[in-house]
Amino acid sequence: MESNFLANRLFEIKNANMASFHVPGHKNGKLYERLGLYEYVQNLHVMDTTEIEGTDNLHSPSDVIKKAQERASRAFGSDKSFFLVNGTTCGIQAAIMASVKPGEKLIMDRSSHMSAFNACIMGQISTAYIDSKTDEKNAIPLPSLAEDVRYAIQKNRDAKAVYITSPTYYGDVADIEQISQMAHENGMILIVDSAHGSHLELSENLPKGPIASGADICIFSLHKTLSAFTQSSIMHISGGRADVSAIKRFLAMIHSSSPSYILMSSIDVCMGIYEQYGKELMRELLQNIEIIESFLKKAKRLSLYEGYSHGFDRTKIFINTLETGFSGYEIEKVLRKDYGIQIEFATPYGIMIVSSIGNDRSDFNRLKDALKGIEQGKGPLPVQSFSGYPQEPAVKEMEMFEAFYAQRENALFENATGKTSGEYIIPYPPGIPLVVPGEIIRSEVIDYIKTSKAHGMNIKGIKDSRCKSIEIIK
Repeated sequence: MESNFLANRLFEIKNANMASFHVPGHKNGKLYERLGLYEYVQNLHVMDTTEIEGTDNLHSPSDVIKKAQERASRAFGSDKSFFLVNGTTCGIQAAIMASVKPGEKLIMDRSSHMSAFNACIMGQISTAYIDSKTDEKNAIPLPSLAEDVRYAIQKNRDAKAVYITSPTYYGDVADIEQISQMAHENGMILIVDSAHGSHLELSENLPKGPIASGADICIFSLHKTLSAFTQSSIMHISGGRADVSAIKRFLAMIHSSSPSYILMSSIDVCMGIYEQYGKELMRELLQNIEIIESFLKKAKRLSLYEGYSHGFDRTKIFINTLETGFSGYEIEKVLRKDYGIQIEFATPYGIMIVSSIGNDRSDFNRLKDALKGIEQGKGPLPVQSFSGYPQEPAVKEMEMFEAFYAQRENALFENATGKTSGEYIIPYPPGIPLVVPGEIIRSEVIDYIKTSKAHGMNIKGIKDSRCKSIEIIK
């Protein structure tokens, strides 16, 4: 039907037969087809139902949903699990607000996803930031280092919880075992945003996951690296420190009161795939990744990011493209137009390829052929013109929740240096704020945003999408 704008566009993309190196992890349904799950996929429309006899209730499960959640706990090795149909965002926010009361303090990684900052606004929670570092060559925010977490805890012993991200969008894994020990010794709960880590326990050749490493609460986006449908996530609780009753209360507030049975069923099917096929599929995936790693390690104009910290998730493949003479945005267009490959995202510095158990050898053969063509192609001189990723630590003028409710006025973006921001400034992806409400706007942030936006970067959080003006606190 011509009037179905979005549906028609999605069919166009499906029919383009692109190789998917982006989320979701089922890769355009390829994994379902490979495993012969035709009956499930073909009947999704008739499984769209509500809380009737036999379907149980997500908010007070006693039957099939309860059994499905218990199976997920056994599979991942947690004490308790909650299905999430509002994405990992709702799990992060419930975990934070259940662990830290209004006016209390949360120690958090400054390179966290925006959902964590929003939780602190909604919960009127004070924040103390862990020192953040960046890989300057690739402009990649790095995970919290154990020594930086230790320093933050020593300076903020009144904090109730520590919140970190592991693995990061780029694949770096934090030393959760050491961080959890430090948090617990100081009476703090450890919450881990592991949106990109639901697959880690499928192979001994990948870093240990957060549950086995001592996290009290962790949240997985099952749709990102496994096979569930987009917006399908899960929260795991372990160790007996988290307030389960409070988590249930906040999930009931944040979750939809009409949870999707299609999404919940996809989590359950995902767990079946995880248990029955997961390890073999991961073994094949890592073998295929080795093909790309081997090529990139010999390449002259393309360079592979191999991680910086405690561990590294090899299913995330970030390739620096600057020596080709092209930014990541330009290479992304080449991959899509000339090779039929859609990647996860591009930055001024390179491209991010997100692989999963849904990819097969044909995807990687296509990717290798494309990278060969780019490596051997002719381009201009290496790119040198990007403003560096901001390195100076953010300066907090007031708490985020105070800034959220404060009076604001508009200022020209280029004249906002030294002013207190009333808005977020978020390069997206990966969704990590450079500035949050209540922080001082630095000149290096303005320079970075202006240069990066000129090269195609998407900026969220700021009302003026052109980045010509910004709201500041009066």
